[in-house]
Amino acid sequence: MDEDDGMQTAPPPDTEFVVLSDDVLTSVANATNFLLEGSEVEKLAVLYQFPQFLEHCPNDTLEIMVPEITREVGRWSSNVQMAAAEALFFVVTSNITPPTAKRICVAALRIVDTCQSGEVFDAWGEILSMTLPHVTRDDVMKLVVPSIKARVASPNPEARRLVARSIGALAQSPPHAPLTPDEVEELFLDAALTLCADSDPSVRAMIAQSLAALGSELPMRVCEFHLWPRLEHLLQDDNSRVRAAALRAWARSAEA
Repeated sequence: MDEDDGMQTAPPPDTEFVVLSDDVLTSVANATNFLLEGSEVEKLAVLYQFPQFLEHCPNDTLEIMVPEITREVGRWSSNVQMAAAEALFFVVTSNITPPTAKRICVAALRIVDTCQSGEVFDAWGEILSMTLPHVTRDDVMKLVVPSIKARVASPNPEARRLVARSIGALAQSPPHAPLTPDEVEELFLDAALTLCADSDPSVRAMIAQSLAALGSELPMRVCEFHLWPRLEHLLQDDNSRVRAAALRAWARSAEA
């Protein structure tokens, strides 16, 4: 899934449909029980209705259904996990509370630990990255940073691409308790420089996009001696996508 693509809650082709009863459609608690106890098709039916539940009963959806989704999603099939990620996209794009963000973050970390690669990994990796600005500083340091940094040397480009994307999000989060410039340097600089020389062009393109966010949080001396030379090198990359990402990052850095 490309970074700029928004998730859409829609059933895949050839999906068997279940018509939900009024008791389910009009009660988040009933819908949540149906989600937990139903078959795969019934779970999918509830998840495809998630945006409506969130729109019409936001408090109940966030307090009842979302915690159960994040608790149980690791046990579901890949189809249901994908639908759950698409549903939670509507949550992480809103102004969620730190407890909700932590639940989603923990669930996303579990999924990416289990999947390692593929569509489900990419979908939950996107959910993770979008959740990070809402996670508390303590949870970022204890839960997220160790997990993300452990993937820098992963043999899977999907995992390294997730690190590259997360570095940009982590450098600027959480806004209510931001990391200091020295902490950003200590936690992310070495990983970012390593990924700039990654063998996979999609990883290099992703870290190029993150360099602008990372650079805005680093001391100027670090940017001048470490970050900007790597960005200049990426501007001359053999891959056109990497060059384009580097150019966008350079432009954003100039604006800042």
